Amino acid sequence: MKSVEASRTSEDIKEDTKSTFSVTASIIEGTRGPETVSMKFSVNVDTQPAGARIFVSGTATVNGKDEELETILDEKDGDGIPIVFMAIYKRVYSIMYLLAGTLKVPYPAPGLLKINFAETSQQPPSTASQPASQEPAQQTEKKDQKDGK
Repeated sequence: MKSVEASRTSEDIKEDTKSTFSVTASIIEGTRGPETVSMKFSVNVDTQPAGARIFVSGTATVNGKDEELETILDEKDGDGIPIVFMAIYKRVYSIMYLLAGTLKVPYPAPGLLKINFAETSQQPPSTASQPASQEPAQQTEKKDQKDGK
């Protein structure tokens, strides 16, 4: 993890408040070497009604033979989500869950990204500074997932 941010944006929302979640996630291939690939990722979750924001970003490294790396990076699950991203999300989810409990806001459901995942460009970002949640790559769109403790 490179960055973890969590903030409560309203005192009106509680742990048991019925909520939906707006999720933006991205993964961008960073550097590639012999038998290794590093990827920058970010996951941003906002509650609806507005009450909390959780943001996690970092870099993940995948090691293996070049043929295996290509398979791992190209393979998608039944919902069209890259398997490598779901492996990252499984590790990030526990952090988001703990942060939601600390903020006393609704907990995001573990399958939040399974609902709708739109693929966009896999080109590395330009050198211009961009918020991580707006980086091009794999991005999710707004979710209407009910609170899933």
